[in-house]
Amino acid sequence: MPESKCSTETEIKIRIPERSLDSLRKKILANGFRRKSSRSLETNTLFDYEDQRIYREGSAVRLRSYGNRTILTWKGPLHPERNLKIREEIETEVASMQSAIQILERLGLYPALEYSKFRETFEYESNDRVEICLDETSAGSFIEIEGSGDDIAHFAGILGLNIKDQVRASYVELLGRVTVKNGENK
Repeated sequence: MPESKCSTETEIKIRIPERSLDSLRKKILANGFRRKSSRSLETNTLFDYEDQRIYREGSAVRLRSYGNRTILTWKGPLHPERNLKIREEIETEVASMQSAIQILERLGLYPALEYSKFRETFEYESNDRVEICLDETSAGSFIEIEGSGDDIAHFAGILGLNIKDQVRASYVELLGRVTVKNGENK
């Protein structure tokens, strides 16, 4: 059965040196986390209208594919909280990526940005509400910690990370806003 969820996403993202990935991975596993998914290639396509109003309002419509799964996500604008990235998130697994693309296109949306990254995910053994992702992108390597504000601060401290070093920019902003429609750059 495909999964769906509606929630408020609370997370931080911190840039990490690529050479630190192995030691950080070991530290994550040594501190009560288990691997939820091994390192795998993930492709993301963001959809928008011609006038880019979804992007301009700070929201996103994303179709993500990894392994044999495809997830459709809507992300709302960031809440004004300065210490954490907080936003509404609605996502559902879809059975056919091609059908999802056709539906989005029929609604007037087009693929505005495509990017790939390698992602590895971990969850805390006694609290599945805390998730850590290690992301490798063309803009650098990052760790994301998602959970409650207290959990984020706690595990960032355990891993030797300073939440003040967080990157508030989205991957869209980090990778540069490039549209794939007709091969044009915007």
